[in-house]
Amino acid sequence: MTTVPVTPTAPDPISLQALPTISPAAKRCNYNEFVLATFLTQGVDAQTVPVVLSLMLGERIQDFGKIAAASLMAVIPLFAAAGFLQRWLVAGLTSGSVK
Repeated sequence: MTTVPVTPTAPDPISLQALPTISPAAKRCNYNEFVLATFLTQGVDAQTVPVVLSLMLGERIQDFGKIAAASLMAVIPLFAAAGFLQRWLVAGLTSGSVK
């Protein structure tokens, strides 16, 4: 008697399209917790990107080149992920519009 290997079932296609659609909104909500991150992080290793960018501002002298470069380095992975997942983003956004 031979046994057939059981493979896990794939997630529902509707939920698969919703994941890349919802994840940017979830990222934005987590990113905007600036005040909470400012008060709760003690070490430099635990600070979030907005906190580090705000600490780069000086009282009298601001190095806008460094701030712009750090901001660009923080945004590039998000744009790369959105470009990679664009097909599923568009499918998730438009899946509820057609009956």
